[in-house]
Amino acid sequence: MLELKAVSKLIEALEVQLLNYVKATKYEVGLPLNFETKPEFKRRILTNINE
Repeated sequence: MLELKAVSKLIEALEVQLLNYVKATKYEVGLPLNFETKPEFKRRILTNINE
């Protein structure tokens, strides 16, 4: 799952939000991309039991 953001910094609350999105779907990888000041990303992997 790819989530595009334009915030000053990726904070933990945004990562938790992405993990909740991933838990609600069949996907196991979440990738938040931030394009505000300097492009950054954090790859998050979750073993999804909802398959």
